[in-house]
Order: sequence, then structure tokens, then C-alpha cells
Amino acid sequence: MARISQDHGIIQYIVDNKSTGVSVDNIAKATGLSTRDVTVLLDYMANQSMIQGISRGTYGPTKCSYISLDPLVKDAVIHL
Repeated sequence: MARISQDHGIIQYIVDNKSTGVSVDNIAKATGLSTRDVTVLLDYMANQSMIQGISRGTYGPTKCSYISLDPLVKDAVIHL
């Protein structure tokens, strides 16, 4: 899931829009993924504390979100 979210820029998008939170529909439009796929990804990521659920269908970043954007972590995910 980390690789998929990184490839599609999902965590970066959530961090860039942290002040308002990001809806599933906005992420689906930004990434080109289906709403269903984005919902599954975000629910999983929220359960793993990679992001946080702010309200139903709206997500924001966690400390883990920022760590995952570190270049060294990005490189490690690419090579998994």
C-alpha cells in the first residue's frame, strides 16, 4: 500500500491539503484512481496510522505521513 500511495502521490496530496483535510472524491480526481480503490487504500492507510480519518470520507496527515515523504524512506519503498 505504501508503494501504491507513493506512486500516485496520495500522501503528498494529503499533506499539501492538511488544513482542510482531503475527501475521497478529491483524491480520486487528483490521482485518476476510482473512488472505490481510493476508499480501500485510505481506509487501510488510516488503520495503519499512515494517515488519519478526520470524519467519514475525509483524511488528514499523521507524523507517519511526513516521515514517509522523506527521500530516504521514498527510496526504500521503491526498492521493496
